[in-house]
Parts: sequence; structure tokens; C-alpha cells
Amino acid sequence: MIYGVDQFPDYKKLSLSDAFMNIKGLESIESLELAAHVYNINHGRNPQMLERSRNLDGYSIFIAKI
Repeated sequence: MIYGVDQFPDYKKLSLSDAFMNIKGLESIESLELAAHVYNINHGRNPQMLERSRNLDGYSIFIAKI
């Protein structure tokens, strides 16, 4: 089941820097990077994770029904 426009993988690492274009001349400046590990918890996805968390599993089922 899809709850958005695009199919989302079971896991994806997102980096804040990917949301911005590179500015010429600034590539060499050291900066702080923010990375988020995103797990798809739609019902039927990542079953190992949902088995470990009753709350996530319940939320997944609830969202699938509404």
C-alpha cells in the first residue's frame, strides 16, 4: 500500500546537504552534516522492526485502516 505519491524503500539515509545545490567555491569549506535514517513502517514493510515495537506495529495497522 502506498501512502504518498512515490514508492518509498524500506530504509533510506537522508542528508540535509542533498536538499541544497552546491555553490561554486564553497565545496572546500568544512561543514556540519545532518543525516537521518528513515525506516518505512507502513503495514507489511520492515516486519522485524514492527515485531520489536508493539506501538509501531499498532500505529502501522491503524494508519493502514484509515
